[in-house]
Amino acid sequence: MRFILALLFWLLITAGSSAQIPCTGTVRCTVVEAPGFAPIPFVLFEAIGRKEAVLSDAAGIIRLDSICPDGLRLRVLTTGFEPDTFLVTAEGKAQRLVLRGSTRALKGTDVTATRIEAASTLNSDSIRQQEIDRASGKVFSDVLEQLSGVTTLRTGQQVAKPVIHGLHSQRLLILHAGVRLEGQQWGTEHAPEIDPFAAGRITVLKGGSALRYGADALGGVILVEPREIAHELGIRAELNAVGMSNGRQGVLSAMAEQHLGRFFDVCWRLQGTIKRGGNIHTPDWYLDNTGVQEYNYSGTIGIERKRMGAEVYLSAFNATNGIFSGAHIGNTSDLTRILETGETITADTFTYSIGRPRQAVRHHLLSARVWYAVPGLGKFSLRTGTQLNRREEYDRDRPYSDSLAALDEPELKLKLMTRTADLVFESSSRRGYSLLSGLSLFTQDNQYSGLRYFVPNYRLVDLGGFALLRKKVSAFEFELGLRYDFR
Repeated sequence: MRFILALLFWLLITAGSSAQIPCTGTVRCTVVEAPGFAPIPFVLFEAIGRKEAVLSDAAGIIRLDSICPDGLRLRVLTTGFEPDTFLVTAEGKAQRLVLRGSTRALKGTDVTATRIEAASTLNSDSIRQQEIDRASGKVFSDVLEQLSGVTTLRTGQQVAKPVIHGLHSQRLLILHAGVRLEGQQWGTEHAPEIDPFAAGRITVLKGGSALRYGADALGGVILVEPREIAHELGIRAELNAVGMSNGRQGVLSAMAEQHLGRFFDVCWRLQGTIKRGGNIHTPDWYLDNTGVQEYNYSGTIGIERKRMGAEVYLSAFNATNGIFSGAHIGNTSDLTRILETGETITADTFTYSIGRPRQAVRHHLLSARVWYAVPGLGKFSLRTGTQLNRREEYDRDRPYSDSLAALDEPELKLKLMTRTADLVFESSSRRGYSLLSGLSLFTQDNQYSGLRYFVPNYRLVDLGGFALLRKKVSAFEFELGLRYDFR
């Protein structure tokens, strides 16, 4: 019993003496970074248990006092280093706190902005995506009527071509996806083979800068640019449906696009349009054989890097347009009768079927472009294009031969194959001067067949070059353009 009491008494004395040991130790620490062990200034630590912060000085030194015999723990708080905890003891010598840097990958941020077009001598007017969407369902020429100075030459419900200051057809130049649109343009009933739903921006150009596109653009140049490819990750889709009471016409257009990845900036887009309409109606009667059938599609794939990029664009336009049968007057007696009675001599019924006279148009376009930017010098771009245009014209009257009439062959059948190549250099601006120059090659083959001879076979080769020099002086800009073509 006495032994147990003596042991308890000794423990109480020992514990009391231990609790009274003072925390009077001091220590000097140097904060360094591995692997070079260079001192790190202004590193923040937390003194665990004291609820206070400790900061190294400009030389990476920390001086601590009031250190207990069991030491003091310091936790790293400054970002950029691996999280770690150090035990500091007052052993009378300097200690080194070794930190290791940490690497953190931050999520990328996409910044999207709209480029402000710089003022230039170029006389231009544009229709942007929102304005094109508001004109959904209209033919291409009707969309262009939103621009000042542009009117429409119409020869049917769906057959219309643009007119700029009284000039049309071969006096206007239309570029689709950077390639000059080539079809049979000699007739007033030959409309441009373009689906407005595939366009992202339409621009009408006039002035000296239009020389780069061709010397035959007397009325102006119409640039039809496809929508810009997507730069956001993921798939984006769009569906447009338009209905019209006159002609009971319906239009359906769909588009899907995707950005494939963040490391390879590859994007693709598919787009398609279907249109169907029947005979249109005047206040008094239906116009016979004025229906329309149309289906179009386009596709784009592109890759873009910091200094280079490439893009391939494919489009197809397929349309069958009925022509009002009452417009084909056989003699003056029929015309006089219509003018006097105000009544049509054609069927007054609604139908979606399309008979004679009609026209069937098929147009395919393939465009490929690559570009490369040289720092301090400028930008080089090469674009090639191939087009195949097929046009069939069906007259109202069939051939007198029953065997030929049974074949339902077109009276006029034309095939137009066009190939183009354009090499363009755009220099960087130096002392207010900038140069735009290039070479172009154009080849075209026309073949005819059918029951009627109208446009002969021909082959065309054109080699051209251009140069545009701009000089900006204060608020003024001067432009000098030169172009030469050899055929």
